[in-house]
Amino acid sequence: MTHTDAVAPAPPLLATKLHPPRRSRTLVARPRLSQLAHRSLHRALTLVSAPAWFGKTTLVAGWFADDRAVAWVSLDSRDDDPQRFWSYVVASLERAAPGLASNAPAEIADAATVMTAAVTSVLDSGGQDFSALETPEFATAQAEVDPYVFENCEFDSAVEVTGVDFGFTGLPETLDDGRVAILFTNEGAEAHEIIVMRRNDGVTDSFEELLALPEDQAMAKVTPAGGAFAPTTGAPHLAHGMQQEFTVS
Repeated sequence: MTHTDAVAPAPPLLATKLHPPRRSRTLVARPRLSQLAHRSLHRALTLVSAPAWFGKTTLVAGWFADDRAVAWVSLDSRDDDPQRFWSYVVASLERAAPGLASNAPAEIADAATVMTAAVTSVLDSGGQDFSALETPEFATAQAEVDPYVFENCEFDSAVEVTGVDFGFTGLPETLDDGRVAILFTNEGAEAHEIIVMRRNDGVTDSFEELLALPEDQAMAKVTPAGGAFAPTTGAPHLAHGMQQEFTVS
């Protein structure tokens, strides 16, 4: 006699959680907050933080009150599960831009399919198995998609950086504020990684002073802003003079 454990099915996704809130017509204008919100359109991530009933949702609703496509997810404690959370995110993106996963430009359609399948595999695992993102097929697809995005998508600045043995070339001393794309390629004999850090507000340490600190102290003073990995034979190195400072004006 065999015994089979019954597994409760995951609760269905609620469509109402994907509906952005409507903007009321009887609101008090808050021009300073509205200006800050619109300035953050150029940021990869904006956190709106305030106590309950201070108008966070109202502010965000006004932020996208025009015809901008918006992917919205309302969450509660029942959504504290990686698979359920990302299922909501994917459903919200599909609602905001129907056919997003299947409407890639013809030039990168096959590569986009490979990358989409890999991300779906990670989601299906509940965010526990990332092996699909580490296959040669995914790396080849990403090598096609990244340059296409760099050349065809809208950015305020675009910079081509090359990793050479023990250094970088092409990284300017100053970058304009806004959406910046960095296309990172490798011409060195070893694998190279570029990690972009931003000083936290109020940090006055110089670049040299930050590098001289123990790692945990230095990381408490900066915030990762992006990065890329360019593989080849050999192991990556992050030290040995491979640091460079630039200013965002």
